[in-house]
Amino acid sequence: MKSLRSFFKSKFTEVAGVPNEDVSGSEPGLKILVVGKAKTGTTYLSKLIQHSLPDCRYQMEPKDPKFLFDLYADESNDNLVTKIIFEHWDKSPNVRMAMLMDELPFVYNKKILIVRDPRDELVSRLLYIVKPLKDQGKLTGESLTEWLGVLNRKEESPGEVSLDYMITSLDRIFGTSFLDAFTRHLTSFSAFFRAKPRSLFAIRYEDVVDGKLDRLEEYLDFKIQGDVQHDAYIKQTKRSGGYGDWRRFFTQEDVENLAPIMQEYMSQIGYSDWNLDTVEKLDSRTVSEYVKSLTKR
Repeated sequence: MKSLRSFFKSKFTEVAGVPNEDVSGSEPGLKILVVGKAKTGTTYLSKLIQHSLPDCRYQMEPKDPKFLFDLYADESNDNLVTKIIFEHWDKSPNVRMAMLMDELPFVYNKKILIVRDPRDELVSRLLYIVKPLKDQGKLTGESLTEWLGVLNRKEESPGEVSLDYMITSLDRIFGTSFLDAFTRHLTSFSAFFRAKPRSLFAIRYEDVVDGKLDRLEEYLDFKIQGDVQHDAYIKQTKRSGGYGDWRRFFTQEDVENLAPIMQEYMSQIGYSDWNLDTVEKLDSRTVSEYVKSLTKR
């Protein structure tokens, strides 16, 4: 799509104020893009990569295409890792796709897509939602107390309190449409995944957690050996640092309700079984205590 590249190049030249000439290869630093849906491990993976490179800058979830203009005009020789959230760009899908298909004057050397079991993603989103609600001024002391009561009941009787009940309670307390939004993002991302550019390297969150990074290291051409334990961004978002929580959160009722919604996408990215774990209680440190901590950040 040479015409699209030319169009964007002229726009970048106009806004960034740089010469309208071929700048291919003028950026000696390695530029890496990490993209994925919210709560799928984008921060963890991008930070692992950042801390594995010397003199590496980091961009956290830019949402405005202007950041691409700034990068085009930037003369820095530093390495760079940019992390974007897929659904943040739903209003600019053409720019998102052009960025991933190298159709813009600024080109990332490496582009990585991370995917995660949508069942764990759902649980993670459900527990994280108080943070954006707080940031938007929609969280009150009364609503938080009521929501924590729902979480406490889930902790005490995980097999008796379904996710359906939790989501219905969430929508009532905060005026959200949680499952509708989740399903919409899932459908959009599924369509993208089917048609994703061949140049986009895909990796599963579970493999990142398990340290199965050989293929990624081969793609990047360097070892992933960054220490993210004390990284501020990781501390802000980390809950359990593992996977498989859905097996303890889902009830059989949830499986029957959610399998039709998730099964096609799960097959695309390699997840299949629906075996649940029976537990007497859930660890409050990764449920209600985690939610409380988010309201203090």
